[in-house]
Amino acid sequence: MRNRGRASRIRVVGAVLGLVGGALIVLGVLTPWVRSQGVSVGAIAVPGDIRGVDLSLGLLAAVAGAVAVTLALVVLLTLRRGARLLGTGLIIVSLAAGALVLVHVADPDQSFIDFAIAQANEAGESTEGVDESLHQLINSSTLEVELGWGFWLTAGGAVLALVGGCLVLLTGSRPVATRPAMRLDEPARAEPGLPAQPQWPGFGTGSGALMTP
Repeated sequence: MRNRGRASRIRVVGAVLGLVGGALIVLGVLTPWVRSQGVSVGAIAVPGDIRGVDLSLGLLAAVAGAVAVTLALVVLLTLRRGARLLGTGLIIVSLAAGALVLVHVADPDQSFIDFAIAQANEAGESTEGVDESLHQLINSSTLEVELGWGFWLTAGGAVLALVGGCLVLLTGSRPVATRPAMRLDEPARAEPGLPAQPQWPGFGTGSGALMTP
C-alpha cells in the first residue's frame, strides 16, 4: 500500500509537469521565436519580432503543446486507468515539440526568410526577389537574426513535458497475472496413462484429502 501511494504521488507530479510543460509550449509559440531589427524588401515589411505561431514550425509545436495539456489533464482526472498509455502519449508529443525546436534552432535565418516569403505570397509579390534580397542582407551581416525568448519557453516546456511523461509511464499500473487458488476439496486429477488414486473421506485436514492404501 505504501509503494502504491508513493507511485500515485509520483504520477501526479508527472502529470503536473506535463501540464506545465504543455502550457509553456503553447505560451512560447504565442511569443517571439525570431528577433531582428526588421527590414523592408520592396513592398514587403518584415517585423523585428516574429511569433512562433506565425511560422509553420510554431503552429505544429502549438498543436503538440495542446495535446500535452490534454493528456496531462486526463492523467490527473483518472490517475491509474490508462496511465502507461497516457504517459507514452506525453513522451511522443514532447519529443515532437522538441524535434520542431531543434529544426528551428538549427537555422533561424531560414525561418525568418520563410515568413517573409509567406508575406510576399499574400501580397502577390515576387518570392524570388524577396528570397535573394534577404539572403544577401543576412550573408553580409547587414541583417542579424537571433532566437526570441518565446522560443526558449517552448524548448523548456518540451523538456518538462518529456520528464512528466516518463514519470507517468514508469509509475503506470501493470496488469498482474494471477493463478486461481486450488480448492482443498477438489478431487485430484489423474495423470494421463496412470490410474486415479482412490479418495478416502474422513481422513486428513479436509473431506477431500487423499490416502493411498
